[in-house]
Amino acid sequence: IWSTIGSLFVPIYVILSRMMEFIVVAWRYYYSISFFRVDLLYRWHYFILSPYFYSYRFIKAEKKSKNYAYFATPLTVLAEMVRRFEIGPRDRIYELGCGSGRGTFFFHYLLAARVVGIDAVPIFINKAKRIGRRLRCDGVEFIQGDIREVNYADADVLYIYGSCFHRDLFVDLIRLMQQQLATGTKVITVSWPLSTYGDARGFELVDEFEANFLYAN
Repeated sequence: IWSTIGSLFVPIYVILSRMMEFIVVAWRYYYSISFFRVDLLYRWHYFILSPYFYSYRFIKAEKKSKNYAYFATPLTVLAEMVRRFEIGPRDRIYELGCGSGRGTFFFHYLLAARVVGIDAVPIFINKAKRIGRRLRCDGVEFIQGDIREVNYADADVLYIYGSCFHRDLFVDLIRLMQQQLATGTKVITVSWPLSTYGDARGFELVDEFEANFLYAN
């Protein structure tokens, strides 16, 4: 009986957490009519089929690895990153594995910064570009492709939600960043620091904090 109660509690907790996340985001950030319109159009695009469905379909159809699994960062967590790591409007931000692009749009409207979202799943990028064109979102760019084939030389901030990335992908990415990134570029990762994956010479762990990702949508 306790197992049954536990299995019921988890989805209820996730639903309530997502509701709370929505309320907080609406209260804090929907004052920006531009972001409100983007988020509304985003929800319309994924009203029937969620990003999780599109990610699963892509992995199955293309026989891809879990590198391409979809997981979203709650916007409240992104806002805490911005505050804690002192990201500002003059920074050029790259989101590696941006998924549906919601976080990419949020970075832009929160900071009025230049943001580039990169993802391998075509439908995510196509939908994000469609939203951007319809609402004339200047300062936001989306690239469909392998994150290891992008030039990050002009980056000030890289955000990598790489919990599902294979070690080999991270090793390749670290080598690329060691070659391209300027001194002082901020690299933000989820779950583990770069040193977990091998030789991370040139990078220094400056700060870390705990965040709840259960309620991301």
